[in-house]
Amino acid sequence: VQFVDGLGRVVQTKKDASVPPQPGAAPEPVMLVSGKQVFDFLGREAEGAEVAVLDIDGEDAGETVLEAKAAGSPAVFSARVDVTDQASVNGAVRAVEDALPPVTVLANIAGITAATRFEDITLDEWERIFAVNVRGTFLVTQAVLPGMRERGYGRIVNMSSVSGQRGGGVFGASHYS
Repeated sequence: VQFVDGLGRVVQTKKDASVPPQPGAAPEPVMLVSGKQVFDFLGREAEGAEVAVLDIDGEDAGETVLEAKAAGSPAVFSARVDVTDQASVNGAVRAVEDALPPVTVLANIAGITAATRFEDITLDEWERIFAVNVRGTFLVTQAVLPGMRERGYGRIVNMSSVSGQRGGGVFGASHYS
């Protein structure tokens, strides 16, 4: 996984809030992560960035940001969020941007699976997985994108399963990948 050059590697000081950044200029890194599970791996890339983690398991998200803080993140934020619910996502993004500088990097990581063979998947299971894996990505991106456009800067990273490329076994089913 690669992020924008300099993310977590450039030491930046707080800028005077009364001086707006130049459009398109890279502001201080503020990373919003939907879903905690892969953040342990991404944490190295987030070093030095302010970090917000949104997850259905709010306690786990809180523990993750404490780890990010201990690893050098200057400010952190966490919240319990249901990425399938637009009001939950919009409220959380507003809270993040109230607590931290504006989001510059969005990492859409939230995702679920079920060890069900394709021919045995129920419609409810199919819809639940698509709601988290696809609708969640859509809703979080839609909530963050207007601010990125307004500021003239932002990066969005969407993650999926390697099963989408490799296939194979139960986890190669399309509802998971």
